[in-house]
Amino acid sequence: MFYLKRVEALLEEENARAGLEGLGDRLGKQGIVFHAVSLRNALRKGEKGFSEKDPDQIAGKAALKEFFSAAGDRIKPADGALWITDSPEIAELIMEQELPLLVYLHLWNREASFPLAGFAMEKPQELDIQYLENVYRRFADIPWEILTTERCLVREMTLEDLPALEKIYEDGEVKRFMGDLYFPEHEGNLGHDTLGEGKERERKRIVENYIRQVYGFYGYGIWTVEDRLSGAVIGRAGFSPPTGEVPELGYVLGADWRRKGLAWEVCSAILEYGKGMLGFDRVQAVVQKDNIASAALCRRLGFQEAGEAVEEGRVCTRFLKKL
Repeated sequence: MFYLKRVEALLEEENARAGLEGLGDRLGKQGIVFHAVSLRNALRKGEKGFSEKDPDQIAGKAALKEFFSAAGDRIKPADGALWITDSPEIAELIMEQELPLLVYLHLWNREASFPLAGFAMEKPQELDIQYLENVYRRFADIPWEILTTERCLVREMTLEDLPALEKIYEDGEVKRFMGDLYFPEHEGNLGHDTLGEGKERERKRIVENYIRQVYGFYGYGIWTVEDRLSGAVIGRAGFSPPTGEVPELGYVLGADWRRKGLAWEVCSAILEYGKGMLGFDRVQAVVQKDNIASAALCRRLGFQEAGEAVEEGRVCTRFLKKL
């Protein structure tokens, strides 16, 4: 299901509009409305309610603000709308209004600077519609769906996942091998006894930081694993950003979901995703010495032992896999 419902392109360079024609056709096949405006033409002709201004004034911020005001409801934040532009000035105004934004880079704006824009495209004719959906989701705080297996959905974490994840991490076996539910931005854990007053606010901050700083920067992280049938959160799995050159595979499942082949099912799919979508050529896994089950899983997944490592004072076996 696409949350993206329409795409609005506001282009300063008339010649760039032709590059979006194929994209519009593909969006239409998915039921997504596409509308592209050459800003200079619109201002020159006074089309679609836009104010009539000398096209030479388009680079002026005052003229742009007047254009946005004249655009009426189409420029207001609305569910399902993603905005595309090739103009730094327009991009700045879109960001000021906190609208979902994708920058269009092309032959005529190569020297332009978009310092605050988080997403860009260069070849719209080759663009996967899912990329546009993901850009919209990031702005709308809707988690990305990473992949599905026969029994599971792997998706980005949300604040609502935390009660179920906290319960999983309270399990004795998880505490023994995994420690606390931990995020790099937070020196501590999310356990019930550690945050005290302001816990809900702190949890929200931690999750928001993880989404922005890990998912948003790397495009991956440790994701939530959900049972497709019931929708229950059953664990976490994914890649930790590399401290060296190699990303690290990690996973944890709740007690009720172990010994059912789910870890192999999910991790196999995640490794394929790492190779095909993220371009990884090697992945490591670090397993505590006495964690026999995880070591056996690594071998089944095709990892080879690559020496020892010490993590948080624990002696571990390092496994390595070429993808």
